[in-house]
Amino acid sequence: MCLLALALPQQLAAAGPAPVNLRSTANFAILAGAAITSTGGGIINGDVGASPIAGSAIGVTDAQVNGTIYAVDASGPAGSVIDPVRLTTAKGDLTTAYNDAAGRTPIPSGPNLNPGLIPGSGNIGGMNLAPGLYKFTTTALITGSDVTLTGGPDDVWIFQCAQDLQLGSGIKVILAGGAQASNVFWQVGTSAVLGTSSDFKGTIMADQAITMNTSSTIEGRALARTAGVSFNGSGLSSPSPTSVAPEIAVEQPLGANLADGGSKDFGSVLVGANTSLTFTVRNTGNTNLTGLGITIDGADSALFSVTANPTAPVSGPSGSTTFAVRFAPVSTGLKTAALHIANNDSNENPFDITITGTGSGTGGGIVVSSNLVVTAVSPITLNPQTGLFEQTVRLSNSSLNTVTAARLHIQGLPADVRVYNASGSTDGTPFVQYALSLAPATAVDLLVEYYRADRQAIPQPVFVAQDATPLTVTETGVILAIDRNVQLESGRYLIEFSATPGRRHAVQYSSDMTNWKTANPIVTAPANRVQWYDDGPPKTESKPTTIGSRFYRIMELP
Repeated sequence: MCLLALALPQQLAAAGPAPVNLRSTANFAILAGAAITSTGGGIINGDVGASPIAGSAIGVTDAQVNGTIYAVDASGPAGSVIDPVRLTTAKGDLTTAYNDAAGRTPIPSGPNLNPGLIPGSGNIGGMNLAPGLYKFTTTALITGSDVTLTGGPDDVWIFQCAQDLQLGSGIKVILAGGAQASNVFWQVGTSAVLGTSSDFKGTIMADQAITMNTSSTIEGRALARTAGVSFNGSGLSSPSPTSVAPEIAVEQPLGANLADGGSKDFGSVLVGANTSLTFTVRNTGNTNLTGLGITIDGADSALFSVTANPTAPVSGPSGSTTFAVRFAPVSTGLKTAALHIANNDSNENPFDITITGTGSGTGGGIVVSSNLVVTAVSPITLNPQTGLFEQTVRLSNSSLNTVTAARLHIQGLPADVRVYNASGSTDGTPFVQYALSLAPATAVDLLVEYYRADRQAIPQPVFVAQDATPLTVTETGVILAIDRNVQLESGRYLIEFSATPGRRHAVQYSSDMTNWKTANPIVTAPANRVQWYDDGPPKTESKPTTIGSRFYRIMELP
């Protein structure tokens, strides 16, 4: 039997539960994890996006979307915008909203299963429902007759559907008494299907797929976490959120929300070294977020410094800006300070974060140099072209001496993340190495590549800079043919060659085909074909686009 747990609140003051905060998904009419298909030309009012699937899987056109189509790559429909970062954030916010709705408990609290209230074993067709939280333990049905939601403009309905949601053909979800579609949320454990010529109200957050059959309409949103959305209806309109106020959200790392009054740990950093974290300030409201200012106080505030300030105003509901904070311990032990973000959010001004970090002595075989400092760190982003996460780290020589080689140790990575272009490791800590010298007051940008099989966001690691001696390679072996050598739109060069799995190969480059240099690191072939990218430092001495010509050859080492 299909059971429905009901919580029917008395309509006195605030009716129903608190609304679900959709954050950056609020602007999307359709957001999917897989293909978006369409057999008709119905109009979509709101943004459309899909991730992580390629843009070629988005089957709606710019002409039928009154909004922006966002794709992760250049294969999207004509007129679409490439913005994988926005899409990754939106998918993360969808998961947060989905879990929020799924985790709510009935009002009043306690067991509220009462199947005797629901004729037709879980079918709410023909019912008139007050604001509240409604829990289906299996399939949620709205068939036979329309369902009416009666309440005021600020009242909220949340429907928890453990399995699928099915709206019958020609059936309507009717809003009465001033109820707003923006305050109706349907959390669906599997998939949702809207019948032919049906009329739906509210935001669907489905774990899997959403299907709108012919001539169906939605005033709300179709948000599918892992599967696709089939838009075969005659219209879909994202409702305007009722709030007209700015709303601050702070993320670190990107996509991970911090609570006002929460904390952020910079981890363990060797004395004399430093690390930086980039914070993202997002406006999930509908008016500009202004008055941004960062201050740090507290016992160890002198060890934390703002190295890049945010810019304002930040438009809503999906605008963002960033700022960076550096932690540079001068002694060992736990260090604590308080970070404050001034803003015009009515109830989170300032937004407060306790920041901590631990100064540690030299250890793990790493000897820290006082000559090199990390002066800039970019966010970690996924490159859909290579399938790797990338981050640029700037190393600067702050001394009066020339550094013969620079080494960047990368600490604090999760166990399932590896540094794809690591030059080696010291007692288990991977490092990338720039093999050329750095003169005083000069800097080099090193591209660090990370690999994570599930492509989940990678937390910011800790960097330790060190003087080093150049790595040496015995350059003897058989020269192999290069099957493909092409410059990509990004400016990097793609080298592809046949190889023996498990054998080591040196990629060598030259500007005159006489004097050859060996790229770093040595490549161990994972299969019988290898693709290698020249991105510039630390693999090679400079970006390929900064020189007149660059030639390549492959040497199979003994």
